[in-house]
Amino acid sequence: MSSHVRLIVGKQRKGKSTLAYHKARLDGKPIVIFDPRAQFDFEARGGALAHGQGVFEDAIERGNFPVVFRPGKDVREAFADFVEVLLDKRELAVIVDEVRYLMTAQAIDEDLSVLLRAYGQQDHTIYLTAHRMAHIHGDVAEPADSIVFFGTHHKRSLERISDFTSEVVADQVRDLAGRDFLEWFDDSEKFVIQRDADSWREKISPLKPAEQSARLAA
Repeated sequence: MSSHVRLIVGKQRKGKSTLAYHKARLDGKPIVIFDPRAQFDFEARGGALAHGQGVFEDAIERGNFPVVFRPGKDVREAFADFVEVLLDKRELAVIVDEVRYLMTAQAIDEDLSVLLRAYGQQDHTIYLTAHRMAHIHGDVAEPADSIVFFGTHHKRSLERISDFTSEVVADQVRDLAGRDFLEWFDDSEKFVIQRDADSWREKISPLKPAEQSARLAA
């Protein structure tokens, strides 16, 4: 199986986490997720939810995928535990949700840097989600084989998009609406625009009570 890095960038409620899971599922590798914002929960479907390194590693050994690692207050310390386990495993699809907790445009967490250097040796596939391109460190954007952009009018983010892709791409991203997204492929320097959100719809956690009521009333 191939290994690569995918970056998905967009504001809240655009569907970044769902899209990351959709792409990871299509990869065919067992999925593990670092989940600092509690977006994922697969326990009802045979997956596992871990709050510590030992439980996380045990769930992988048992094959209870997807395995969600949910950190406590110290996100970076928990991420160090997460990465330590991954460096001893092979051929996983790894989702790191809201990677902004691990970097700024000027500085990057050491364990994230280690993961981005080692993923190829372990045959992992990496999916990173982030709120704005303005928050992305160069060491994260540079190894990305593809970058998904949801629409934004944020000036600094559009400048960064132009820097890493092209002015044409930045103009296209500025015009995107709703859950439409543009995906840039680094090797070909080409992009596609996806306007069918239903094609990547996934259930990544149990329905909340309000959502259950709305569905029953529909």
